[in-house]
Amino acid sequence: MSMLKYGGTPSPPDGRRRTYPTALCLAPTRELASQIHDESKKFTYCTGIATVVVYGGADVRNQLRDLERGCDLLIATPGRLVDLIERGRLSMEQIKFLCLDEVSFKRFFLLITLLLRMNTNIGHFSYRLIVCLIWVSSPKFVAL
Repeated sequence: MSMLKYGGTPSPPDGRRRTYPTALCLAPTRELASQIHDESKKFTYCTGIATVVVYGGADVRNQLRDLERGCDLLIATPGRLVDLIERGRLSMEQIKFLCLDEVSFKRFFLLITLLLRMNTNIGHFSYRLIVCLIWVSSPKFVAL
């Protein structure tokens, strides 16, 4: 709710051409990412919150242009997310909200392992990171 109340966070002064989103929603497929983006635009209309979707199979130049215009809520597929982080065009340092859609335990732990291996700082853990996991089927138990 703080994003709706205060808008997104400004980028750090040294963030040359690097995007610092506040919220990240990961989807396993580009179709689902696109659908989430369409719905998120309805909820963020006239709020000052910029939503951007990035996924593989689309022109990366257009997606980079969208990111440079400003991004508070990023909807991404894992492959394109990793690609943009490796290119140095995206930083995870200001992520405060993380949503994993249609998650499986395997995908969740693979993603966390990958992000740790890439040495990304998700929110520096100085803020409380709010994680939302969405399953297609009910999980037995989740503790974070």
